[in-house]
Amino acid sequence: MTRDDWAQSLLDGGYIDERKAFTMSNIKAAPRGEFGMALLCVKGDELAIYDTDFHGRPGQFLYAIRLPEITDVKLSTFALHPTLKFTYHSFRWSFMAGFAKKMPIVEIFSAMV
Repeated sequence: MTRDDWAQSLLDGGYIDERKAFTMSNIKAAPRGEFGMALLCVKGDELAIYDTDFHGRPGQFLYAIRLPEITDVKLSTFALHPTLKFTYHSFRWSFMAGFAKKMPIVEIFSAMV
């Protein structure tokens, strides 16, 4: 499946909007201690986080994060260590991998830096 096919599948399923902002990433820090692969999807003004398998299929819904309430965004698209960190409701979230330049989800978080 190509990235475009994947995006269309997520769009058809209602996980993302027409911006097609999503990625798979490793959770490094989450409030309930989850870790491992997750699917991050942006729809409207919300970032939804789902458990996922290595094929990127949405699994159990984990979190809904309102983008306007995120602060202190740090984003790195450095090839060997792409990371996203932000604060939401007093917790410092951390994700690693899945953030490459010119991806729609990167553009959304880049605008918040």
